[in-house]
Amino acid sequence: MHALLCLLGLCGLAVGHVHILNSPESSHDVTAPSTLSPVAARLVLAHRAGVESYHRSELSNPDVLDAINTFGERRSVVQTSKPKKKKMLVLADGDSNSVADNSLHGESSSFMISPAPSIEQVRNLWVDLAKQAHPNIYSLASDDEMLRTLSSTKGGEFLIANGSAALDSALRKFKDRIITLYMPEKGATGADWGTYDMPRLHDGLRKRKRDQDPLAPAATGSSSAPHKGPSHGSLCFASIEACEKDTGSCSGHGNCIQSAPGCFACKCAAKKDGKRTTYWAGTKCDKVDVSVQFWLIALFTVGLIGVISFAIGEVYALGNEKLPSVIGAGVAGIGARARS
Repeated sequence: MHALLCLLGLCGLAVGHVHILNSPESSHDVTAPSTLSPVAARLVLAHRAGVESYHRSELSNPDVLDAINTFGERRSVVQTSKPKKKKMLVLADGDSNSVADNSLHGESSSFMISPAPSIEQVRNLWVDLAKQAHPNIYSLASDDEMLRTLSSTKGGEFLIANGSAALDSALRKFKDRIITLYMPEKGATGADWGTYDMPRLHDGLRKRKRDQDPLAPAATGSSSAPHKGPSHGSLCFASIEACEKDTGSCSGHGNCIQSAPGCFACKCAAKKDGKRTTYWAGTKCDKVDVSVQFWLIALFTVGLIGVISFAIGEVYALGNEKLPSVIGAGVAGIGARARS
């Protein structure tokens, strides 16, 4: 591998390696390794993961289009009833030189990434790809939680294999639908993945440029801060522990429950004190719910206005009625007798 890099003029650079094990029905031609920029490599990985819609800004670049045509997913225009297995994207987190050969079993295509971003930046990209693929599940999770999830079998089609044993297990389990990525521990200076969009539940897309450390407090827009939940403006937290910690166990007036996949929020409870029942509301159950009293007052006020309006209307209608003719005749007769 080192000799090949020197022949390509890359032996002094930090280089990443991507190997794509192809299934027989969708195999690519096995060619000599090509070298892609980090941006083009990101677009290929995004295309393979089915989230290229978040990476449209560079699709007009001819080099990016060539890379996608060469290494991207080949999709048939004919729809079939048989569901297609998703590709498994595996980041080999460890010494790539000791495990790189393990990914070459079977028919594969491969390319190199130069200059290569650091392993920290690649972990960040893996986190973002998973959030783009499953925004309803992962978009509210912090980077810490995502890294723990992707390092286990709970990450779906995204996995961070910590060491050769985990990588070998993934290669045996997923066989012909695995894409492995090996990156140097220390990346090249100034190498980054570029800018792309990230999903948000309520505020549309937001821009992301992953070129900083994954867990730095000011690194990106993804943090453990709560976001608006999917219903009733509740605050969403990625775990029940985060919900209880940030809300003070719902201010002691409720419990943290899972209101949606990947979303934990406060559910307020009523407190009965003798004959009086207090209802609590708010994202942290820290406000007294006066909606019942409000509606009682509102309905009473509307009813009272209605009754008064009806009474005024009846009096006005009565005043507009003409006097009976008998009263008019009696008055005229009295005047006639007085003149005689």
